[in-house]
Formats: sequence, C-alpha cells, structure tokens
Amino acid sequence: MTPEVRIEVLCLREAALFSRRHPRYLLTALALWVHSLPRWRASRLLRAAWCLAQHVDDVLDGDRQVAGDPQEYVAALLRGMKGGGEGPPEAILAAYVWQGLDSSGRTDLLALLDLLVEDRRRMDARQAWTAGALAAHHRKTFALSLDLTLRLDGAQLRAADAPELVAALAWCSPVRDLEEDLEKGLINIPAEVLEQTRRGLSPREMLAEPAVRAWLADEHQRGSTAIVELARKLPAIRDRRSRKVVSAFHGALAAYERKYRRRHRPELTPGEARLLAGRDAAL
Repeated sequence: MTPEVRIEVLCLREAALFSRRHPRYLLTALALWVHSLPRWRASRLLRAAWCLAQHVDDVLDGDRQVAGDPQEYVAALLRGMKGGGEGPPEAILAAYVWQGLDSSGRTDLLALLDLLVEDRRRMDARQAWTAGALAAHHRKTFALSLDLTLRLDGAQLRAADAPELVAALAWCSPVRDLEEDLEKGLINIPAEVLEQTRRGLSPREMLAEPAVRAWLADEHQRGSTAIVELARKLPAIRDRRSRKVVSAFHGALAAYERKYRRRHRPELTPGEARLLAGRDAAL
C-alpha cells in the first residue's frame, strides 16, 4: 500500500466512524469528497486535515473512546505528528497533515488543537464562562478552522475577510450540540444566563428555562443576521475558490437556520420577551 493510498484509507475510516456517530458527518464527508473530485490529489491534504481535527475533537469530547486519558492520547498524537516518537495509528494521518502545512498553517493547527484541549479542560471542570469569554473562544476556534480550510483549498480569502461566516459558525455549532454538550459537562450557556435559572435541572429542563430560551432567541437573531449578511457578501467575492468554499458553508448554515426556525417557531411568552429585551448588551 502506497503512502497516498494509506492516507485515503485512513480518511475513509475516520469519515465512516464520524458518520456512525451522527448522519450529518456523512453529509459533510460526501460534500467534501465531491468538492475534491476535480483536484483529488491537491485536495488530499484538506480531507486529511478535516479528519484529523474532527478525530481530535471527538476524542476530547468523549465521542471516541481511546485507551487512557484523552488529553494524554492527544499529546501522544501531537508528538507523533511532529516526529517525536511513536503515537497512536492516527499519528500517521497527523504527520501527513503536519508535513504538508507551511509554518503559518502549522501555527494555526496547533492553536486550533490547543482550543479543543481547552474545551476538554473546561468540560472536566464543568466551568461556566461569561458570555464575552464564550463568544471570544468560539470566534477564535472557527476563525482558525476556517483559515485552515481556505488555505488548504487554495482559496485567497481568509477568516478576517468573512467575519459574517465566523459569526454564523460560532452560533450554529454550539447551539446545535447544546443539550448533548451539557450532558457531558461542556457548558456553552453564559454564566450570566445560568444565574437566572433554577438549580439541579437536567440539560433538557435547563433548555426550557425562560432565561435560557430568551438567550437562545437572542443568539438565533445574531446567527440568522450573520447568515443573511453573508449571502449579500457572496457576489462580491471575486476569487472563484473562495466563493465556492464560502457558498458551501452558507448553504449548510442557511439550511440549519431554517430547520432551527421551524423547530422553535412558537413565539416567546411575554415574560421571556421581557427577559430578552432586558438582556445586557454584552450578551
């Protein structure tokens, strides 16, 4: 088996494991593989990087079981990635990504993985962060992820050129997984909002609290506004590859926003509306 074929097999294995956890990863993998078809060899690094980042995220979130402590596993993976001794089998995939990145890409990759490890630490400690801290953390996470995607796809655009896309991603992902993350101990509801809720609630009961529903409505407004603004910006993106990537993200985000809106169509109660109207502007 050639090294290239081995990487392809590892990517397919990872995509299959992601898809077993949730069907949306199958759709994401299919979209990425179809996107790669015209430039299959050139896009191999992009597919490998996506699989690596998602693998690390799943391990740290507890969605992929590994022997020993997840943080120690990721540390071993990083050592193997940099050629610093043996690591788990996925270190082959990590090493391929590392070798294919330039210095800026390596810096962004390490920074992104550090943020994923930070998520694991706050999950273990069940830390509740302020709205400002959460917003900054999510923006940084998705800006780094987007920059890596654009760079590896040969696009000229960068995350700083598309703040609307970063904002939309920073809304979609935490909200989409909010209940599941709460069950694990990863708290993506601001501490200021939690202070207005009852104690000892299950994740599902927590999401039904008036203060949380008001916050979710506020966040949805932010996310939907970012998606609309992104659509307006698309025609002005001159670089074809950048426009193709951003358009794909916009399509997926807009579809999720429509689904979210249908699921949460009922209007806020008067009490919840007052809570929303009286939120601190920092939220």
